[in-house]
Amino acid sequence: MDTDGTQISRKQLYEEVWSRPVTKLAKRYGLSDVGFAKICRKHNIPRPPRGYWARKRAGEKLKRKPLPYGKDELITINPNPFNTRNNGNVTMSEISSERDKDNRIIVLETLKRPHPLVKQAIEVLKSCEPNAMGILELPKDDCLDIQVSKKTRSRALRIMDALIKALENRGYDVHLSRNGTETKILDVTLNFGISEELQTKRTQPKDHDLNGYYRFGHSRFDTTRVPSGRLCLTIDNFGHSYRGRRNWRDSKTKQLEDWLNAFIAGLLKMATWEKKHIEEVREKERQQREWLQKREEQTRLRAEKRRRIEEEQAKVLSLISDAENWRKSQLLREYIVEIERLIQAGTCPFQPEGDSEDWLKWAKQQADRLDPLTPSPESILDEHVDDDEKDEDHWNGFPSFYNQ
Repeated sequence: MDTDGTQISRKQLYEEVWSRPVTKLAKRYGLSDVGFAKICRKHNIPRPPRGYWARKRAGEKLKRKPLPYGKDELITINPNPFNTRNNGNVTMSEISSERDKDNRIIVLETLKRPHPLVKQAIEVLKSCEPNAMGILELPKDDCLDIQVSKKTRSRALRIMDALIKALENRGYDVHLSRNGTETKILDVTLNFGISEELQTKRTQPKDHDLNGYYRFGHSRFDTTRVPSGRLCLTIDNFGHSYRGRRNWRDSKTKQLEDWLNAFIAGLLKMATWEKKHIEEVREKERQQREWLQKREEQTRLRAEKRRRIEEEQAKVLSLISDAENWRKSQLLREYIVEIERLIQAGTCPFQPEGDSEDWLKWAKQQADRLDPLTPSPESILDEHVDDDEKDEDHWNGFPSFYNQ
């Protein structure tokens, strides 16, 4: 994109408009889509309708709208300084450029070619009635956030029209939502609106008797809240303790029409602050996630180490137990050999129960059961008997006649 102006003939620009999407052309010339469309409209250059490029990519043969007759003048396209952002960030130069006289927003005395949102608001306002304080009540989710009286309605619409067009010219979309009028800057949604401030009006009751009893001054008058004629632009975002300016209003020295550039600068400052706050919150959340992940990993590693230690301890205990049982089995076999010798010699000091051969066989089986290096023979000791309480629970589940 060139930072200086680009000159191109009307016919050449027409050919470019019908050779590539407007979004790409606008970016090439350093303009927003809205700004580029204004140039085409100013020089009576037709643009492809919505869905044209999708249908063309699908292979459909489409005809161009012919270029209306006119002089093939030389058009100068100057890039918009507000579209020269780095990485989508608002720069201080962009904020300070709102003080440049060349960028001053002008509010027309007569509303011409109103923005579609303003045009919609005009139609809605026609059917609105003022409330008890004289303020027209508009549906906030279907219309621009405008809260004014009939007297200041026309002025408020002209101010909103100039403000919305200026925002779009700077590349910021303005739309409606349930929260009111919104614009998005740096992916931060900001709500704004225009309202008329109220003032207190004191009136003396018609039936007040000047010759009657004396009453204090505060009780001799009726007070009502009425429109003051002073308009105020407000940024409605109240989150995250932003301490910058939020309201721009009529004053004795300056009208609201002269505050529009300062109001946009305020939107840019709040968006910058909000984005910074969001990034800080995200960074804190990222650090917290990393800390939690690190903590979970340390917990997992400790649990894994504890499991390995317990497994190792169990293996060592099993090894020691096997070694002790092996030694016991060796001792028991030596004892059985000696008993067998004494039985054969008839000098055994005790008489085994039952047949001596059966007893010796049984004793050798017990030695084998202790020996971890020898297959263990079957034994009644391997069987399990349930407790009496479990037996009772088991029989309680049978039909009643089993318990009779």
